[in-house]
Amino acid sequence: MMGGNNDILGINTQQWIYDPLPINISTSDTYGLGMQPTGNQQMPSIAFDALTGWLNIAGDASNNVVKQTLTNNGYYQLDIDGHLFSSDRSSSSFWQSLDGAIGDNVVGINFDGGLGNDTLILGSQAHQQNFQVIADDSLGIQGEVHSESVFFKAKDIVNQGKVVAHNITAEFSHSYSDEATSKMSASNGGSILLNGEGTGRIEAKGDYEAIGNSGGQIEFRGKTVDLIGAKLDASGDLGGGTILIGGDYQGGHSNSNRANAESTSVDANTQLLANAKDLGNGGKVIIWSDRDTDFQGDVQANGGRKGGDGGFVEVSGKKSLNFVGNVDVDAAKGKIGSVLLDPEDIIINTENVAYYNKLKGNVTLVADNDIYLFTNTSFVPSSGTLTLSAGGTVNLFGNISAPQHNVKITAGAIVGYGSISSSNGTGKAGYVWLESQREIDLNVGSSTIFTESGGSSGNIGGNITLKAGTTINAGFLTAAGTIRGGNINISAIGDIVASTLRSFSIENTGGKIDVVSTSGGININAYVSSYGLGGKGGAITMSAYGDIISNDIHADSSQIGNGAKVELTSQTGRIDTNGYQISATNTGNAGSVILKAYQDIVVGDIAAYSVSSGNGGKVELTSQTGRIDTSGKQIATSASNGNAGKVILNAYLDIAVGDGVSAYSGGGGNGGKVEITSQQQGIKVGNIFTKSWSGDGVWNGGKVTLKAKLGSIDGTVESGDIITTSVNGNAGAVTIEAGGDIEAGSITTTSITGNAGNVTIKAISRIKVGNVDTFASNNGDAGDVSLLADDDIETLAINANVKGDGAGKGIGGTVKLVSKMGDILTD
Repeated sequence: MMGGNNDILGINTQQWIYDPLPINISTSDTYGLGMQPTGNQQMPSIAFDALTGWLNIAGDASNNVVKQTLTNNGYYQLDIDGHLFSSDRSSSSFWQSLDGAIGDNVVGINFDGGLGNDTLILGSQAHQQNFQVIADDSLGIQGEVHSESVFFKAKDIVNQGKVVAHNITAEFSHSYSDEATSKMSASNGGSILLNGEGTGRIEAKGDYEAIGNSGGQIEFRGKTVDLIGAKLDASGDLGGGTILIGGDYQGGHSNSNRANAESTSVDANTQLLANAKDLGNGGKVIIWSDRDTDFQGDVQANGGRKGGDGGFVEVSGKKSLNFVGNVDVDAAKGKIGSVLLDPEDIIINTENVAYYNKLKGNVTLVADNDIYLFTNTSFVPSSGTLTLSAGGTVNLFGNISAPQHNVKITAGAIVGYGSISSSNGTGKAGYVWLESQREIDLNVGSSTIFTESGGSSGNIGGNITLKAGTTINAGFLTAAGTIRGGNINISAIGDIVASTLRSFSIENTGGKIDVVSTSGGININAYVSSYGLGGKGGAITMSAYGDIISNDIHADSSQIGNGAKVELTSQTGRIDTNGYQISATNTGNAGSVILKAYQDIVVGDIAAYSVSSGNGGKVELTSQTGRIDTSGKQIATSASNGNAGKVILNAYLDIAVGDGVSAYSGGGGNGGKVEITSQQQGIKVGNIFTKSWSGDGVWNGGKVTLKAKLGSIDGTVESGDIITTSVNGNAGAVTIEAGGDIEAGSITTTSITGNAGNVTIKAISRIKVGNVDTFASNNGDAGDVSLLADDDIETLAINANVKGDGAGKGIGGTVKLVSKMGDILTD
């Protein structure tokens, strides 16, 4: 430190060294008016150009030290190697070539020290205009320098004083350092630039501020930048400013010739502030290096207390980042800001996880290579998006808990056994998005993804999206909300395997579930479900190039509302629910169930019925080259008080519906149509009910058509009934055709107030059927009965007459039994 007029400041290439040496100054060794140097002394070159305002100083081959000060009345005074020179004519040290160097007359100082290692030291001074200082070696700032703008340039710069100007620039080729008591202040939101890019080193301990109504800009450029207990403040009443340490956003900048820092360090006692104090958005803070960054400090870019959003903070080293500091981009009355960390690799472990957990708002972790999560993370609940992006692999060996956040992970591959949750027990959950160029491989048995919204009504579950360039293995996925469940979308080129897919809503609608494999299969180990406890179920769609295998599939409404559509399509494989149920039931309208496969379709119960005042849903199953088998279970599309849904089954091979088809209307609607077709083999079906039972209005029974081109039809059932009866309308017709035998139970197509349905049975081989009733009551016509076979025909009673109170007003049906080569046996 300077100790007064008798101290001399020296410098080496590593650090400032202060060596107080006594100097005895007298008239005999001072270059004063009319005096000349004696002995071997050289005349210094000092020249002030009054026209340009520049003071030029040239040294000799020795290590010159020049101390520049202003006298109380504004005259320039130079101490050169212990010799005084003054611009004050009344001073004994007056130097003619300094004449006129007074206050604002001087706009710049240029010191060319010659061949030695020279030092220029600035004392206190004030200027009303721009002020520049250029030194070829070392520049020291000891006093207070005030000006409209200041420009310093030297090989080495040491700031021990205070600089106040609207714009401050310090350029250096070797080093810049300061003291903890030093300060640079860019008034009215101006700018501070320490520019040693490419070669210079920065070691900053002092205060740097660019505050105003709107925050200004503070930028440190150097080969290495070290902040040690420094404070950088670019805050503003109406908006935060900009702080750039080591580089700009992701190391980029508008000037491609600008070099970034190779390494940057920010210690635990350093603060960087770009806050909006009153109203406005937080500012931008970038801490960057092209190699290694060590961040332990405190960064704030907050929105204003009366309004405004949080700012943007990036902390990164292109190669490596040690992140053990604090970043705050909060906003009291606005949106929380954004945080970006983007080194070559990111490793989150027990040593640094606490600092990551404090991050709020839009938090982005970007790695050129890999991201490793070795421990559980629990981020502070806040809005915004947590993004993990890796050019290589994101390794989830710990859990991610980010309440309210959206969670987005993109990478070359996503692997591990960790779980992800954006759930919020008291509010809205965020979405979860996983996208991989290759595989997503999470533990099917233990990993979970939860996006559940809780609390008061109106909250929506977060959506879950998984996309992979190859395969997906996932565990339990749940997207729930009070007003609506979240959507679940899974897509991959290869196989998709998951344990459970579940979306539900407490008050209203389940979310949509969509699973697509363009070149592989789909295997859901447990179940797929989208239901609304107080509203509609959500649609479920699965499409695969290969097999689709799942257990239960539910798109139900548990209380009131509609069921939703279930649609499964396999382009080259089979559909198999392992004998478990597919349901789209409800108290309102049931959803439809549509299954299409190239090979077999093997399912359990298919429930698309309505238990209250809605309509039943359609069931359509198509196997292009295989069979259809309900594993001894039933297909139900009935409606208690509405229209029943139709049932269409079409297979190349056998069709087996062991427990039959229930497509009746309990009242106020039509029975559902049933069409079952086997192109090459047989049909085995239990009871078929398509009746319309009661209700005001005219309601018809559903038509039943069973066709087998080859093989046989075996229609035996426990009750032996195919019932298409209508109470207040027309009964449905029954048509059975087979290339082989036909064996059916009783067939009833009666009507009380309308027409009965016709019964037509055609077989290449024999026909065996129970009672056939096609009679009509009151005013309707009875149905015709036609049995045609090449072989035997065996039947119980056939009743095709008209009876009841209105008997005689309708027309009885015709009965036709024809056997080409066999016998006809009737009861």
